Amino acid sequence: MKKVLKEFWIGFLSLIYPEVCIACRDILFRGEKIFCTDCLLDLPFLNFSDWKENALYTQLEWRMPGLAGANSFFQFRKKSGVQHILHAIKYENQPDLAYKMGNWMYTKWGEQMKELRIDFVVPVPLHAARKRQRGYNQSEEIAKGLIENTSLKISVNNLVRIKKTKTQTKQKRMQRWLNMQTVFHLKHPNEFANKNILLIDDVITTGATLESCYELLNKAGVASVYVASIAKA
Repeated sequence: MKKVLKEFWIGFLSLIYPEVCIACRDILFRGEKIFCTDCLLDLPFLNFSDWKENALYTQLEWRMPGLAGANSFFQFRKKSGVQHILHAIKYENQPDLAYKMGNWMYTKWGEQMKELRIDFVVPVPLHAARKRQRGYNQSEEIAKGLIENTSLKISVNNLVRIKKTKTQTKQKRMQRWLNMQTVFHLKHPNEFANKNILLIDDVITTGATLESCYELLNKAGVASVYVASIAKA
């Protein structure tokens, strides 16, 4: 009886507040999530089957020597559904969407991730002031969705951002790298010593942010570092 009532209530609410496609804003039909079928078929999935033999790893490994692996869900394209997702989870107060994306990523990567033997999933942190302003850290919400229904541990209080930086969207590669020096701090390095770490970010562009985090983790003596994101630019 409770299940029937729950399904009735969900159905009633969907009539008043129907879910819409994040890309085209059309109403979603039963069974569709985040995207309508048309927009889903148009998404630029990367489908990397190996965390080392792929274009993202090649892009990052030269600046992060010893990187254990890298993966990303989508190729970023302007004016695409992927851009709509990233904008929504960053600027439209939609932490639930970031969480759902983490769920979705695990459905694709779950079997691969078991082989990585991850000890801690670590979202790239926001500065405390920016997190208060936004209300959440989108990378943290992605990470929470990614580990739902798994035994993986998330760490959100060890790697912290101690310097607030301006948006780097329109900055050149060298300026991004300079900006990210001394931005992060590891409170308890011993906690990560000899551990396998998975760093989570929303979008990877030049890799300057991840590189800064990676250097701190290496100094702490981690066993390995993997990186993953919703999209790569």
